[in-house]
Amino acid sequence: VESRSVKKSSLHTLAPLWMRLNVTPFVLLYCVCLWGYLFKYEEWGDYPMFAVPAVVLLHLLSILACYWSVHIRTFFTCRSTKNVREGVFVKICPIANKGASAFVPVQYRSLDQRYFISWRKRTFVWNATDHIFSKKQYPTQLSFLEYKESRGITSDAQREEALLHYDNNKFDIPMPEFLDLYKEQALAPFFIFQLFCVLLWCLDEYWYYSILTLVMLLIFEGTIVFSRLRNLKSLRNMIQPPYDILVYHGNGVWKETSSYNLLPGDICSITRQKGDTLLPCDFLLLSGACVANEAMLTGESTPQLKESIHQRQEGKLNTKRDRLHVLFGGTNVINHTTGTSIENVPKAPDGGALAYVLRTGFETNQGKLIRTILFSTDRVTANNLESLLFI
Repeated sequence: VESRSVKKSSLHTLAPLWMRLNVTPFVLLYCVCLWGYLFKYEEWGDYPMFAVPAVVLLHLLSILACYWSVHIRTFFTCRSTKNVREGVFVKICPIANKGASAFVPVQYRSLDQRYFISWRKRTFVWNATDHIFSKKQYPTQLSFLEYKESRGITSDAQREEALLHYDNNKFDIPMPEFLDLYKEQALAPFFIFQLFCVLLWCLDEYWYYSILTLVMLLIFEGTIVFSRLRNLKSLRNMIQPPYDILVYHGNGVWKETSSYNLLPGDICSITRQKGDTLLPCDFLLLSGACVANEAMLTGESTPQLKESIHQRQEGKLNTKRDRLHVLFGGTNVINHTTGTSIENVPKAPDGGALAYVLRTGFETNQGKLIRTILFSTDRVTANNLESLLFI
């Protein structure tokens, strides 16, 4: 997987049931216990029956271990492969402090006949030539001359092709069900250990204390789930609804288009919006100028002046170096200067500054911030080295 956040990745496919280490060995152990009880009872006595609970416990732990650890799941239930097809999984191991490893299924899209994976709200497409899942390429490193000569997306065929490649300009943050999150919390290693302790206490004379402890544990996990749902709801509320923006469609025609339908390569008219309406994606100023408030992204309360690339003649765009020309999604335009017509695009009818769409959705600067917040709210458990030593 082509990403600076990925340390290593590999292709795997599910092994047949009889080849899985959490199935066949335990079936054999169950058979041995049954055989010993039926045919070796005089010699072995009740030992085979005493061994059954231990085998069941180990079997449950092996199943739970596959849920807890991607590496154990890969070792127990999968085998390596080099062929990309449906039914294949990619094991992704991120670098330190970039989250936990993941097991991502390979998907196939028949419209463009491509295999792809979706990991942390980013799509990686299979490159058969380089044998790697590559991230989508956005027009962020073109020469300034290419931006100036651009006509935008001027035909329905170009728009359909761009939509197929980039998808809509929206932040899709699904709201999980309470029971799904509660199941995730209840299957955490430390909670399973606490549940096991409660069951042991119930075998003694502490059953009333055990039941009270179990109720408290269930309530505590419930409060954590409610907290996660509240945080996700707050994050969803940060995303503003779509609004109409003027987009150039070729032949001198400007049309109002929903901000959800903006695509990289579109040429838009940027004006000061009513209220605290934010820019829907990242833009490159082609003509005119803007004053933008970037406090939401940088924390800097001083408005920033953004200038067009009209005076830039040579070189390629670098969004980090050339921030003076870039309007970032999630910022608020305080004021704008009317842009003049450029080589292939006439002046906008609303008198806005002309801008080229660079990135949309989760690939924008605002999208990166939302992804960071979204995937930093993993379940709150004590899954660390200290807990393992305690257990």
